[in-house]
Amino acid sequence: MKRVILLLACLNIVTMIGTGCRPYCAPKYEEIATSESAFMIPLEDKSGKQTSLDSEEAYAQRQIMQKRVEIPRRWKKTGYAWFTGEYIDTISVIKVQRSPETREWTAEEESGTSNKDEAIWAESKDSIGFSTGITCTAYISQLNAPKFLFWYPRGSLSTVMDNEVRSRIQMQLAEYAASDFMDTLREKKIEMLSFIKEDVVPFFEDRGITITTIGQFGGFTYENAEIQKSIDGVFIAQQEKVREKALLEAMASKKARMLDEGTAKANQIREEAKGEADAVVLRKKAEAEGIGLVNQALLEAKENPMFVEILSLEVERARVDKWDGSVPQMMIGGATPLIEIPSVIK
Repeated sequence: MKRVILLLACLNIVTMIGTGCRPYCAPKYEEIATSESAFMIPLEDKSGKQTSLDSEEAYAQRQIMQKRVEIPRRWKKTGYAWFTGEYIDTISVIKVQRSPETREWTAEEESGTSNKDEAIWAESKDSIGFSTGITCTAYISQLNAPKFLFWYPRGSLSTVMDNEVRSRIQMQLAEYAASDFMDTLREKKIEMLSFIKEDVVPFFEDRGITITTIGQFGGFTYENAEIQKSIDGVFIAQQEKVREKALLEAMASKKARMLDEGTAKANQIREEAKGEADAVVLRKKAEAEGIGLVNQALLEAKENPMFVEILSLEVERARVDKWDGSVPQMMIGGATPLIEIPSVIK
């Protein structure tokens, strides 16, 4: 079997020498993903010398839109015989991954991008060391891919974020913290983040990286644990004061509500009493007016002769009503009871 293989190899060599053919150059392809930008970088010029790129424009001119490209190759001799050699690439396809990357640099193992302590540390003006978690998201646009490749020829976005972006954020945080006291810094977290963004975002935009988010992750963690205990004690005391204040306000509100209800009830009773008094006054006034009218009528009637006759009849009627029909047992002078019937007044 070995003899057969050796024979075939010798026949192949003899054929190659006789025909002057080199070994077959198999085509080589490179696939480009949708989220990637690709650049075909020449490795050598026509003379066989390596070429270099020294500007963003040079990279932009070599950016390709295809999703699959064939790599050009040439024969390179590796020995004295003309058939000894290999095929080498004449270009290099460099791909830039543009997908967004997010980092959470925190101190806790259970949170953050890494299980290491990656919190960003700083020191306040009054020399209090503290750390805080920072979250950051960035991506590379299609338009900025040549710029990114010029600044970071062999780097990836994730590597740049873990190193240069993080270092830049820490530098800005340290600069801001050193300008103020700790008590003030705790109340100026928004201003601190704005200060960091104003430097970091444009700085990396000029290098082809678009940073969309820089935010604080968690609160401040102090280098001296006793500081945190002190802050917690102050916070608890403040909460107690807030609770007591709320209780006093609730009691005052209840008291004010009771006073309002009492005032409303008193006003109601006062209005009811006033109404009753007004009703009594009106009733008495009506009675007085009625009596006045009767008296006036009587005064006017006294001047009428018929009124006198009517009164006489009423007196006589009362006397008759009281008479039981008996006559006196003794009569003096033959007197008999008489009932006088008044004459009709014409």
